[in-house]
Amino acid sequence: MAAALLVTPSASALRCDTDVVAAATLLIPYFEVSLERPESLTTLFSVTNVDAEPALVKVVLWTDRAVRTLAFEVYLAGFDVQTFNIKDLLVDGRLPVTGSAVSPHGMLSEPPVDFPGCNHGTTPGAAPVYANPALAPHELARLQAFHSGACFEGNAAGSPWTDRTVARGYITVDVVQRCSGLTPADAGYFADDGSRVAADRNVLTGDFFLIDAEEEYAQGEQAVHVEAFPGAFSPGDYTFYRRYVAASAIDHREPLGTQYAVRHIHGGGFDGGTEFFVWRDTGSAEAEPLDCGVEPSWYGSDGIESFNVLISEEGKTERYSLETDRPCNEFPPCPTIRAFPDATQSRPFLEGSGTQFGMTYINLRRASTVDPEDWPVLQGWVVATNSALGRFSVGQRAMRLDSGCYPGPSLLVPADFPE
Repeated sequence: MAAALLVTPSASALRCDTDVVAAATLLIPYFEVSLERPESLTTLFSVTNVDAEPALVKVVLWTDRAVRTLAFEVYLAGFDVQTFNIKDLLVDGRLPVTGSAVSPHGMLSEPPVDFPGCNHGTTPGAAPVYANPALAPHELARLQAFHSGACFEGNAAGSPWTDRTVARGYITVDVVQRCSGLTPADAGYFADDGSRVAADRNVLTGDFFLIDAEEEYAQGEQAVHVEAFPGAFSPGDYTFYRRYVAASAIDHREPLGTQYAVRHIHGGGFDGGTEFFVWRDTGSAEAEPLDCGVEPSWYGSDGIESFNVLISEEGKTERYSLETDRPCNEFPPCPTIRAFPDATQSRPFLEGSGTQFGMTYINLRRASTVDPEDWPVLQGWVVATNSALGRFSVGQRAMRLDSGCYPGPSLLVPADFPE
């Protein structure tokens, strides 16, 4: 009975609903870790297998400009939970060691399974173990530079932040059927035949926590649960990995939403204000580092759409520019709002807007995408964190207003505001 209860949530899943049920892919939409004080500022995340049968997952780290940097497999026994600290990966260069010989298999777990293609080390008893080797100093230095926006040996992979002491990015976790050197951005990972690396088992759940011990606050949220629906999508449909499979839909993963709404709080007990963690689809298959100083082709072009933010408070409705921090209700000459230009980022709410409580509406579409028939509309995800520094904090996912499967009319276009 216990095993049945653990796996039945996937049966109630709805296609394109991005509900919190067992999934084939998890998205950790944002992480950060201090390279100088990792014991104080870091991110924790977990991955759980809700099935009795063991599972193999591929963990991939991406920079805030969608460049893959680190990928490794993790073995999950039946009903196994693996927890990770970004500090271990990006500061210590220590990767997890899991496998049929070392991962605990409880009384509800099915027998251990050896997945093909994996790097088999050995324990003293000569049993197989999926051992991810520690990162070499040169590899670790490259990883830290790419995630902090620094230049490394002529290449860069992240947004050139002024503060290069903090590493940022996002994480994807996919159920796979074998070990390989491939990632979602590589051909063959989602091959439409038996050779594919990715699997469609909806057996994963997860969460993440951002911790800043120095400021005495922390908050967490559920990971984004992306289900696989084999046979439910056709070529041309918007799927989660659409940009990497040339819109063929062979990834079988449901897309996320394109427009969101969430409460903002700045004042009262929440003197730390509201901060937005925003992940977005770049619409580009680019996943390699570029020459230092060169921006991705999708950055700053029509592929990065304007962001429309609406502040509503006590009957007052105003549109604010997050760049100028002032009302912007005239069309024209209202400036383009591009508050979240990277693949993932953390941005505070408007401190000088004069508002304390209200709703923020965020449109994650291309600048030119007003009609829902304009494809692709580009998916995204929004999490808001509200904090009273040194006392308490809370994280909440934004309300998804539509789906990449069935995008509705674009919100917050110029016609919505009087001249």
